[in-house]
Amino acid sequence: YKVYDAINIAIDDPISSERIIECLPFFVKWMESDEEIFSDPSMTSIFSGLLTLLALRPNQSSLEILGSSQILVSALLNIGVDKDAYVQLLSDLDDISGDGIGASQVYWLLELVEELYQHSSPDSNVRSNFFHKVAAKIKSVYNRLTQAQTKSVNLLFHELELHIPEGIAGSQDVEENRWAQLENKKIGIYTLNESAGRRAGQILKDLEPSLQVSINSQHAGSDQLKALSENSDYFLISWLSAKHAATDFIRQHRPAEDIIYATGKGASSIVRCIEVALR
Repeated sequence: YKVYDAINIAIDDPISSERIIECLPFFVKWMESDEEIFSDPSMTSIFSGLLTLLALRPNQSSLEILGSSQILVSALLNIGVDKDAYVQLLSDLDDISGDGIGASQVYWLLELVEELYQHSSPDSNVRSNFFHKVAAKIKSVYNRLTQAQTKSVNLLFHELELHIPEGIAGSQDVEENRWAQLENKKIGIYTLNESAGRRAGQILKDLEPSLQVSINSQHAGSDQLKALSENSDYFLISWLSAKHAATDFIRQHRPAEDIIYATGKGASSIVRCIEVALR
């Protein structure tokens, strides 16, 4: 609380404001490392306040700001917020995403929508309006999306009963060559979010039909997880949706440099990290 109070004082000072803004993502990551802090309901006002500070600052669309806002949203949704705080949360996210987005921000938006969709909402109308705003922003860059982004958007939009844009993603030849690397390969995905794992598997299979995708959601080591860790051509751990016992077990049976870590909990985060690995 003392650190947060100091931030609020310093951020109003023109001399220290810029440095504080640069430090906010590091402060959020520091808090995230403490599980007790990130599950403490008494921290709700601080998480909400930090999200608003991120929304009010210039250059909100930087990767550091987007990542920090996602961490804070996840914490707030897991703790639970009342209607007023929820409305403010969505308003801040709308400000952070901005009026115009780039293709690089689409995965971040999809991850947010997935997380909001998976948690109960104290105001379904406000959430629905936010989803439609996200859809409008994505439509503006739809024709510049990669194949993986396009398929991720289409699948999620279909589940949310949002209008799917008509168009094709650009640079098809490059994209086809990229996903052809997965021909007849095996991908193992470890995540406790089984629905996200299944959705990611469906998207990856659409991109390369010969690909074999196996999802594991066990809380500890097993013969099945051992075999998946050792025999997969690619292995991914959804870091924010995993049990330490299982991840430690995986690292015992697979070299650390051969593990891909998804930074989010949703299907779009899984697909994005596979896409980056193939580049």
